[in-house]
Formats: sequence, C-alpha cells, structure tokens
Amino acid sequence: MLTPRVVCKSSCPVRDNDLISTQPVDAVGQGASSTVDLLLGTNSEDLNFVYVPTGVADRIDSDEKICTSIASRHPHPEKLVAAYRAVHPDTPSGELFSAIMTDWMLFIPTIRLAEAHAPHAGGTYLYEFAWPSPSCGGKLRACHCLELGFVFDTLDTLGLTGPQGLAGENPPVELAKHMHQTWITFATTGNPGWSPYNTQQRSTMRIHTTWRTITDPRPVERQAWEGIR
Repeated sequence: MLTPRVVCKSSCPVRDNDLISTQPVDAVGQGASSTVDLLLGTNSEDLNFVYVPTGVADRIDSDEKICTSIASRHPHPEKLVAAYRAVHPDTPSGELFSAIMTDWMLFIPTIRLAEAHAPHAGGTYLYEFAWPSPSCGGKLRACHCLELGFVFDTLDTLGLTGPQGLAGENPPVELAKHMHQTWITFATTGNPGWSPYNTQQRSTMRIHTTWRTITDPRPVERQAWEGIR
C-alpha cells in the first residue's frame, strides 16, 4: 500500500459547499490529512514575478501608497506597514509592498497550513527557495515559478525557467540536481532530510546554493498577521 505524500507550492482552493464543504486549512487541522506527509514552501520574493515586470513596484514609491494598496487586506494597514518597515528600514516602498503581498498571498497561508498539519502523525516539512533570478536586472530575485526548473532539474530545457529564462544563462546546475534529488527522497521516504516543522521551532530549510535550516523565518512579519490571515 502506498503511503500518501504531498508536495505543495501554494494553492487557493475555493470552498463551494459541494466538493469542498469545509475551509481546507480547518479540515487539515481536524485531521483530514493526518497520515499524509507534507512538503510545502514558498519563494522569498514570490510576487516580484507580478509587480516588477508590470511596473507596479516602481509606481508604489511611498509607504502611504502601500497602505492604500493593502487597505482591503488588513484592518490596520498603517500598523502592518510599520511592522514591516521596522524590519526593512532601507527597502524601497515598491519592494516592501511586494513583500507584504507575497506574505498575504503565499507565505502566511503556507504557515497556517503547516501549523494545522504539524500536530498530526504525517510529517510536515517547510522550505523557502531563496536563489535569486538574474532576470530584469536582478530585480525579480527569488520570484514565483523560479524554483520549478530546479525541482524538476530541467534548466537545460527551453521554457519559463530554462535557457535564458528566469534562471538566466548560467544557473547553478548543482542546486537543481540537489533539489531534484531531495524531492525524490521525500516522495520515496516521506522525509526530505531536515527537521519537521512545529510551532515551537518552526524549522524551515532555506534553499540557495548553500542550504541551511532557519528557525522561525520572518517572525515579526508572521506575527503581524496573527488573527488576520
């Protein structure tokens, strides 16, 4: 009998009260996937993929504009922006906006899923892909979709992350081989090779040319969304 394992980048399932009748993270917390091993994560600057090429990051040139842009995402946008600004005092406003939206769309929901799944029997493993793309003058950084060519070890294949795509002309092929093998190891054993996630240590593997385990990455930003997202 095969042991169920899931690799999750991110997703936004829609509750329709037919096929999906319960908020997915609530169902997971209640044990719906209690025996499933789960590997999930995000990229460090996911939404740069959207906001850099479209010029949005350049147009948001003040923290006041950030507050206006995120007003529907947080009941106290000024407090949220202030929390992020305290951690990133020199970051341009457009980049800070992208960081906030990356967290709202991807990082925080991923954390909530990990928190819901961690108490159960199935393993819960978190990663953050941090290798930066050289595209757009390096402004994309570790953006959305960039990790795919590394996960599947297809950097030599034409496509979004292939030659001259997001990964550039000379991407680190050893990183792709390492990452691809890690995903295979997880699929076959249920353990990618680092400590499982829990709410005490929040161990997360930061994936770059050098891999290292981070304890509770971005705690200030995470706490700024408590009770909100």
